[in-house]
Amino acid sequence: MMQDDNAYNHYVANEQPSLVDLIKRYPSIKLTAALIMSECHKLKPRFYSVSSSPDVSSTKLDITIAVHTSEVVIGKDATRFE
Repeated sequence: MMQDDNAYNHYVANEQPSLVDLIKRYPSIKLTAALIMSECHKLKPRFYSVSSSPDVSSTKLDITIAVHTSEVVIGKDATRFE
């Protein structure tokens, strides 16, 4: 990508470019969808969502929570719910 590793490291550390920024700056980079996906982090589940708006109330916080239950078979005649 760049001849000088220090210059590249400085560029990444100071400008913090996105993948799109790097592709635009270095159009010779050829990336496959598999490579891009392998570098993406899996999203962690969110156990709640903030559902309030500062436009409605600047002093109140609303949180939305949903309870999800799944049936899990743990043996021939045993089931539990999580």
